[in-house]
Amino acid sequence: YRNMGGFDMLGSGRHKIETDEQFKASMDVCNALGLDGLVVIGGDDSNTNAALLAESFKAGGSKTKVLGIPKTIDGDLKSAPHIPVSFGFDTACRTFAELIGNVAVDALSTQK
Repeated sequence: YRNMGGFDMLGSGRHKIETDEQFKASMDVCNALGLDGLVVIGGDDSNTNAALLAESFKAGGSKTKVLGIPKTIDGDLKSAPHIPVSFGFDTACRTFAELIGNVAVDALSTQK
């Protein structure tokens, strides 16, 4: 669904799940939808939420499994050898390095 509004359909938020009511509401929604799994993509806060949700769902007897996927440009989710680099950080670094290289080539080519 990329470039077709798919990411908008997925939704995004910067909210922490903290209260017992929020954990129960999250589990109730996943159970009502019959979800086998919930994938949380994000940085350290998102993955903390994923871990806490997983523990809460397991304790509540939910069949929904929670998977945290590290993605951040902060580079703060490295845990060698399991997560050598977060793909958001690596992508940003490679893209900026390529752009800087392109500018350098362009600048040299103007001297012809």
